[in-house]
Amino acid sequence: MSKILIIEDNNEIRENTAELLMLAGYEVDTAENGKVGVKKAIECEPDLIVCDIMMPELDGYGVKQLLADNVKLKDVPFIFLTAKADKSDFRKGMGLGADDYLTKPFEEIDLMNSIKIRLEKASKQIKSGAESLDSKSIQEFVDQVIQDKKKVKFEKRDIVYRESDYASFSYYIVSGKVKTFRINEDGKELIFDIFKENDVIGMWDILKGGEYSESVSCLEDTELIKIHKDDVHKYIKGQVVDAGSLIQIFADELKEREDRLISMAYDSVRMRVATALCVLEDVYKKSDNSAVFKVQREDLAAMVGTSAESVIRTLSDFKKEGLISIKKNEIFIQDSAGLRNLRF
Repeated sequence: MSKILIIEDNNEIRENTAELLMLAGYEVDTAENGKVGVKKAIECEPDLIVCDIMMPELDGYGVKQLLADNVKLKDVPFIFLTAKADKSDFRKGMGLGADDYLTKPFEEIDLMNSIKIRLEKASKQIKSGAESLDSKSIQEFVDQVIQDKKKVKFEKRDIVYRESDYASFSYYIVSGKVKTFRINEDGKELIFDIFKENDVIGMWDILKGGEYSESVSCLEDTELIKIHKDDVHKYIKGQVVDAGSLIQIFADELKEREDRLISMAYDSVRMRVATALCVLEDVYKKSDNSAVFKVQREDLAAMVGTSAESVIRTLSDFKKEGLISIKKNEIFIQDSAGLRNLRF
C-alpha cells in the first residue's frame, strides 16, 4: 500500500483529500503547514507528497527545497497544489523538481490520475535503478560477456533482426539508437520502444526462448555487440536466478505494454504526441538536460498510432504554444514540463 503525505493548511481541502485517497486504498498522513509537513515527511518517509504552495510557517517551495537536501526524500514524487494559475509560479515549481502542478479547485479525477502516474513512474525508476536478476546489474552481465567481442556496424534504417526470427542473440548498443516495432496485417508500423547507448535489446526473447517478439531497426548509424544466447543462459545459471523474479519481470513488461496500448486507444492525439516527444527527449537528452533530435514524421506517427498528417498538425500546434521549436527538421524541446503535464 502506497503512503501519501498531504501538506495543506486548509482544513476542508486537507480532510476531503485525505478521505478520498484513503477510500482509493492509499495510506494517508496529513500536515497542517509546511514545517509540520517536513517533520512528518522525515518521520514517515512517504511514497508521494501532495503539498499546497501558499501556507503559513513554511510555503510549499520551502518544503520542496528542504526535502531535496534529504537523501531519503529527494526523489519522492511531489505534487504542488495552488490557488494561483500564474505561469511563472508553474515554472518555479517545476524548476524545483516538482512532478506535477494542480490548480485549485481541482477535479478529483485529475488528482487521482496524477498520483497514479507519478507512483507508477517512481516504481519503474526504482526497478530500473535496482539490481536485477540475482541482485547483480545488467551492466555487470554486459561487462562479463562483451569482453574481446567485435563491434558490428549497422547503417541507418538497417534491420538488426525481425519479428519471428529465431532468437539467437541479444545485442549491446555501443553507439547509436534503435527502435523496436511490429507491422500489422495492413502493413502499418507500430513502434514500441527506442533504445540508446548502453542498452541491451533482445534479452527477454532469449530468456523466454523461441522467436523474437518484435523487429529492430537502426534510427541512425549504430554499433552493436552480439551476445549469443548461450552466454546469456550460462550467466543466469551461474547466478541461480529465482524463477519467480523472472516471471515478475515478464509480467511487469506485459503490464507496461498493455498500458501503452490502452493509452493509444483512449488518449487524445495531442497527449500521445506529447508522450512520444517526452520519450524521445529522455533518449536524446544531453548532459546539460537539453534535448534536440531529428525524427522522421512517419516514425513519430508509428510511435503514436496515428497518421503522419495528424502528427504534423499537432507539432505545428505545439510550436505555436511554445512547447517545441523546429529548425531544419530537428525538434527542440522548449517546455519539457508543459509537454509532460499536458492533459488534453
